[in-house]
Amino acid sequence: MNFSVRAWLIAAIGAIVAVALGQSLYSLSRLETVNRSVTEAQTQWTPSIDLLQQISFDLVQLRVRHARHILANDAADMGRIDGQIADVLGKMDKDRAAFELIETDPAVRRAYDEAIGRMPAYMALHRRLLASSTAGDKAAATALLNGEQKVASDAVLEPVRAALEAVRSAAAAEFATAEADYHAIRTVAASGAAALLLLGIVVMVFAVRGISRPVTAVSTAMGRIAGGDLATVVPHAGLRNEIGDLARGLEHFRDALAEAARLRAAAEEQERRIAASRDVQFDMLKLGAEMIGSINGIAVDMSNVEQNSQLVSTNSGTIASAAAEMVASVEQIFRSSEAAAEEARTVNHTAEVGRAAVGKVGVAMTNIVEAVDETAASVDNLARASEQIGQIMSVIETIAAQTNLLALNATIEAARAGEAGRGFAVVASEVKSLAGQTAKATDDITRRIETLREGMASISATMERSKAAVEAGRVAIGEAGATMETVSGQVGRVSDKMSEISVILRQQQEATQEISRSVENVAETAANNEKLLVAMGGKLADSNDVFTGRAREWHREGDPRSLCEVAKIDHVIFKKRVVDTVMGRDDWRHRDIPDHHACRLGKWYDAITDRRIRDLPAFAALVAPHERVHRLGHEVLEAHERREHARAVALLVDLNDASNEVIAMLDALSTAIGATQVEERSAAA
Repeated sequence: MNFSVRAWLIAAIGAIVAVALGQSLYSLSRLETVNRSVTEAQTQWTPSIDLLQQISFDLVQLRVRHARHILANDAADMGRIDGQIADVLGKMDKDRAAFELIETDPAVRRAYDEAIGRMPAYMALHRRLLASSTAGDKAAATALLNGEQKVASDAVLEPVRAALEAVRSAAAAEFATAEADYHAIRTVAASGAAALLLLGIVVMVFAVRGISRPVTAVSTAMGRIAGGDLATVVPHAGLRNEIGDLARGLEHFRDALAEAARLRAAAEEQERRIAASRDVQFDMLKLGAEMIGSINGIAVDMSNVEQNSQLVSTNSGTIASAAAEMVASVEQIFRSSEAAAEEARTVNHTAEVGRAAVGKVGVAMTNIVEAVDETAASVDNLARASEQIGQIMSVIETIAAQTNLLALNATIEAARAGEAGRGFAVVASEVKSLAGQTAKATDDITRRIETLREGMASISATMERSKAAVEAGRVAIGEAGATMETVSGQVGRVSDKMSEISVILRQQQEATQEISRSVENVAETAANNEKLLVAMGGKLADSNDVFTGRAREWHREGDPRSLCEVAKIDHVIFKKRVVDTVMGRDDWRHRDIPDHHACRLGKWYDAITDRRIRDLPAFAALVAPHERVHRLGHEVLEAHERREHARAVALLVDLNDASNEVIAMLDALSTAIGATQVEERSAAA
């Protein structure tokens, strides 16, 4: 076959298009005429017929209303009919106006204008009829209805009907023309269809023999090639047309498929290598995250050790100072104990001297008791003598009283004797005077003896009390002697203990000095350890930065497992920065800490829409500890800024627990996502 499929198809399609185009142009021209006729029928003839019929109907309705008006006897009925007549007239005016707008045929317009010219006379009769009927002149109204008014109505209806017939005639002529055009179009369409059918048969035969069979054979070969049989021979590759081109293209496609299969196998091998490399890269990222976590854990522990070293250094200085003070205090106590021991020995000697003195006082008190007893005996003797003197003084007093009485009697007798008894009266007077003096002296001696007796009684009582006091003193001195004996023994034992204490304090002084030197060494060692820890912390920070940078290079954007590992790294670095701030190696403020939605993990979490990830239990359980880590970090730094060190350290413990929980949830989430990815790859394979 020397002609190409394209040339055959162009020729066949050109013939078909030519026939169809000619048929279409002819049909379109005839259809235009039909369309114009139909348009005129729709826009002019049919509405005109309807309007003329409605006008005729309105005129008939007026005659009916006229008759009903005449028959009505009630004013209300006539008023209602007047309204109906007004409605009919109004509707007729609208129909007339609509007809005048659409009707353009001259013959129809002439008949219509004739009818309109007769309307004034008709309307005049109409008004006369209504006036007569309303006035009650029913006979005149009836005569007018059946006479002049009927003639006028028929005169109007006649040209209206003539116009209606003219419209119908013109419409029938238009319909006849349209029908002729329709039959012509149908004839041309049938002829064109026959020509197209013939061309279609020719094209179909060519398509079956020249296109379909070769295309089917090529399609079969294509199916076998698509099924994987790349050794299939492609038919009709020698044709010089499009089918040959298709066959030759299929041969190239077959060869390309073979090459693609080879390349796909190589690509699959490369993909396996890349997948293995990706797994290794993820494992490296995971290992890096774990290593960074371990390094930062060591750094945190070293920070705690550094803090403890600082406390040890500070406390060691305090202990060293306290030890120095204790050494001084022990030295002072030693000196005081030596002085106390010496004082104890002196007290012991004094106690011995006191005990001897108490013994002597006891002997003296015994002598005093004996002397008091002797004095009491002498006082008793003196009392008895005074008593005897008192008795003698009583006798002298009696004698003086009798002498005074004798003198009185002598005086009386002398007075009787008169001059002879004057001498005797002088003697009696002297005797009376002497008796008075004797009585007076006796009274004085009696008073003195009484005073002496009272004094001796007082002395006796005093002596008795002194004797009792001396006896009590002797008992007390005896007891004091026994007490002094006990005190002497105790002071001796105290002296011995004080000597022992002095020896112990000397040993304690030496031990305290050794402790002080050891504490100073510990403080110096703690200071050196602190410097070493600071240096190691710097090296660990450098290592941490290196591993963090390398781990972030291993991170693959869009891989949720990789992001979980990077989130762990970010999380560990967050915690370490909080610890460094508390340790004084950083200056992170609490207001600069982002909330749990602003960090990398929070942004990823909020942006996840994949239900397979959101439905994982570890994904849902991650929110609470993640929020707690950010909140506790904020509270730790806030407590640190307020210099509440104890509270900051306590909150750091809670932060560490929440951090461990977040890392555990990220591990669980990464594992679950990895299992999901394995299932997806297995399903795809």
